[in-house]
Amino acid sequence: MGRKKQIDTSMYFCPHTDCPNYGKVGPDNQIVGAGRYGKANTQLLRCKVCGRTFSARRGTLCSA
Repeated sequence: MGRKKQIDTSMYFCPHTDCPNYGKVGPDNQIVGAGRYGKANTQLLRCKVCGRTFSARRGTLCSA
């Protein structure tokens, strides 16, 4: 079995406006990796504050 690759989540933030963690960027943002999905193997992230998941591509030009 291979090791799971750790991702740097400090550049992500919870995109849910009703979450107390909304918009907080940095090493203390409490965002963790939650797997991958789709043909492109896109990273899935989870906010430890509100518990909801979202795509690493959410809010980017690639998500349109």
